[in-house]
Amino acid sequence: MVRELSAAGYLQQKTGTGRQKPILFTRKGEKLMSEVRRILAQLDDVLVEQTGKAALKKAISVLEGIKISN
Repeated sequence: MVRELSAAGYLQQKTGTGRQKPILFTRKGEKLMSEVRRILAQLDDVLVEQTGKAALKKAISVLEGIKISN
């Protein structure tokens, strides 16, 4: 995935020692992440507006309690 995102210009993988290589967002990647954060904030606003804050908090709590087994 890192290779694909790097090839698309969203990430840059720096050289490092061993298998651990720093991965940084490029300017293009930062712009994308900023847009994603904006969209998610809008989605939060819509969910609160349509379900109410208490119902949304309860749904989040239920979702956080779900255990996924491997």
